[in-house]
Amino acid sequence: MERDRSFHASASFGPDFSVAASTYGSAGTLSEHVLGAFTERVPPGPETGPSLQDCPPLCRLAGDPLLGPPAQDLLDGLPPVVTDPICG
Repeated sequence: MERDRSFHASASFGPDFSVAASTYGSAGTLSEHVLGAFTERVPPGPETGPSLQDCPPLCRLAGDPLLGPPAQDLLDGLPPVVTDPICG
């Protein structure tokens, strides 16, 4: 079996934070690693988070075939105490 040799990285910043991550593997693996880093010891979020269409700062991603699904997965994996301030 051939090993996945792809590499994915991401960085984000805001008024009071910055975060960067990279991993060898798929974009889904990167998402799992980042979510794992930020959700340890935090109560799990609901089965689904707020819809991208209903989240003003992220609604522009809703129709994007490349960015929409990972953004929705991220919202789905975060607890309401995190998504409520973002999506209002």
